[in-house]
Amino acid sequence: MPADFAQQQAAYLMKGAGYKDTLDRIEQHARSGSGGLVLAAPPVVGCSSLLQNLYDASFRKGSLPKPIYLSVEVSDESVVNSARRFALSFLTQVIAFRRREIELTTTAIGPDEIARLSSIEDNTWIDRALERLSERTSGNDSEVVGLYLSIIKLAESAGLKAFLIFDNLHHTLLFENGKSLMEGVLNLCRQSSFPSVIAGRRRFVSSNDEFDRVDLNAPTRAEAVDFIALHAIKNEIAIDEASRDLLAVQFGSRPEFIRAIFKRLTSSDDRLGGFAAIQRAYVEELFTGSIGSWFRREISSAVPNRKQGKLIELLENLNRDRSLPQSLEAFQRLTHLDNSEFDRAVMILNAAEIVSVASNRIESSSDDLALADYLRSRHRLENLGEPRSVVVSQTIAQCIGRSSEIMASTYRASTALDLPDLLRRFDASTVPLALLDPKIFNERYKGKTDEEIEGELKTDSDIFDLPFLVFAASTASAYRPIGSLVSKERSAFGSGFRDRNCKIEDEIYWLATEIDTKLPATGEQAEFWCDRLEAAAIASNFSSYHIWLIAPDGFDDEASKVLVDRNANGSSRKQAGILARILAKNDISDQTLESEYEIVIPMGEESELIAAHTLEEIGKKHGIKSHEINQIKTALVEACINASEHSHSPDGRIHQKFAVGEDHITITISNRGVRLADAKRPGDDSLRRGWGLKLIEKLMDDVHISQTDDGTRLSMTKRFANA
Repeated sequence: MPADFAQQQAAYLMKGAGYKDTLDRIEQHARSGSGGLVLAAPPVVGCSSLLQNLYDASFRKGSLPKPIYLSVEVSDESVVNSARRFALSFLTQVIAFRRREIELTTTAIGPDEIARLSSIEDNTWIDRALERLSERTSGNDSEVVGLYLSIIKLAESAGLKAFLIFDNLHHTLLFENGKSLMEGVLNLCRQSSFPSVIAGRRRFVSSNDEFDRVDLNAPTRAEAVDFIALHAIKNEIAIDEASRDLLAVQFGSRPEFIRAIFKRLTSSDDRLGGFAAIQRAYVEELFTGSIGSWFRREISSAVPNRKQGKLIELLENLNRDRSLPQSLEAFQRLTHLDNSEFDRAVMILNAAEIVSVASNRIESSSDDLALADYLRSRHRLENLGEPRSVVVSQTIAQCIGRSSEIMASTYRASTALDLPDLLRRFDASTVPLALLDPKIFNERYKGKTDEEIEGELKTDSDIFDLPFLVFAASTASAYRPIGSLVSKERSAFGSGFRDRNCKIEDEIYWLATEIDTKLPATGEQAEFWCDRLEAAAIASNFSSYHIWLIAPDGFDDEASKVLVDRNANGSSRKQAGILARILAKNDISDQTLESEYEIVIPMGEESELIAAHTLEEIGKKHGIKSHEINQIKTALVEACINASEHSHSPDGRIHQKFAVGEDHITITISNRGVRLADAKRPGDDSLRRGWGLKLIEKLMDDVHISQTDDGTRLSMTKRFANA
């Protein structure tokens, strides 16, 4: 075991596990900021460890202003006790910094010892601070909290430079009048010139939007693997790659749980660390170790012991049947908690991410195997009265048995298309129909290489207009039954509009699923998935929807007929991959241009002639032939005149961009005001083609009109004759 493991682990917490960006942001704030920075974290990801390691490193190296670490502890039992301990700890840490004795920071010393140890330069303000601590505290909680926290302001007035770290502020939920301590901390951060960090669980501190926020995300799988490898070395556990990956997948988002399992493995006789050994250690930690203790502590803090049995039963039912989230009112009736008890319990459980609360609905936390195992085993032991040995043995067998399923699901997910990301790229662009029609694709492109296909698709005349999608997520997040049929990565829905006009009557939802089959999808499979996605659309109240199925090897003739009959689209994995690449190229197409020019002209007063003159100079500079320049100038003038006539623009300006490549020039004209789609009125033939499109389309090679949030954008491209 390496002697410097502690340093390696500290370095991991400080720079690894996805924490580096977070740490850099905190350090930047500490050096140059003032006021508060909210640090929001999921439970059990090592937020406190990160802050404590930052504190220790800063104490020793002096790289930041004097850090003062103040954490709300469950053992405080009241906001007054927390505030008083904050004051004493603040004074103790100041003294520790003055004396360069870090061991003092972990020592609970009283007012008399603080007075004795304080330096001459701090005597005056520390004496005043101790006087405030000795005052009789007969006021309400807010007044007493304010009195104790004002001691920090005394230090500031005396010229002290410090960096305040307030940790575990979600624990204020546990105290009567907990809001008074939270508000006291926030007021201090508002009023003080000290930079400060306000850290707590993300669902608790996220409600504060007056300060900048940084999120501490859970480790990625690769980062979790590194963390596991480090602990395997430290604990001398011979863990193979498969077992390491299982740990990363099952517990990777919770480094504290991984530590607990390694600690258990170290104390056992089985130090090989295979699937069976890992799951046995996990179940032991669940029943008698820190993993189970964490869940028990969170639930106990939310509900009195005498009422926990019913809550455990309800949570277990909610977790087992995720298809029907309950209303808060219905859930409260079943818990037999009064209003104040229930409100407190829901806030604590939601902050701990044991439940999710939104829009007056309560749901179980998705994909949390440890929570599901804990609730099921505790319900069986305490509510059903089953023998402990039976519950433990069956839980071990279940966990070992599902290990291979967990990894198989992970491997499948790693090869799945990122459907939400693909749907988000749908930007109302036009793409070849062959990419969304299996019959056309097979007739024209079967057997050809991707390079050949992509080359020929450029001249394919059959096209399809994609919708303009503004949001995408897993279908299971909107319709839970889908989650029991396919992994969340393989089914997604996107919401938006049929085009960029973004009119509410043109709202549309696309539902896409990647079918898990080795052969071309059959008609029966296509029918099944069209039915499932249609049920999801109806249950989700999607007013207008469209179905898109993707199968690895495409669809047979019967399945293609089903898609036509259901007005759905289908793609093979190859088709979907080509579509994704085309949409990705669209996103970066502007980066391939060699030169760009931009001008803004006023509407009217023949200012379009200025634009035409500018274009002529650009064309000459890049060697565009005279007759081509004249054609482009005519199209440009026509576009400017029509923009002036029909837009009713509030600022009276036309924005123009000229982008010149080796073989083409693209001109983009945009303006604020009434959009072209909104300007047309019944019987108004003058706008029938909009902006004189007939002439523009005749003069240019490609013309595309898109509606922006507050206006219209016209893009037209001319390819050079010598290209």
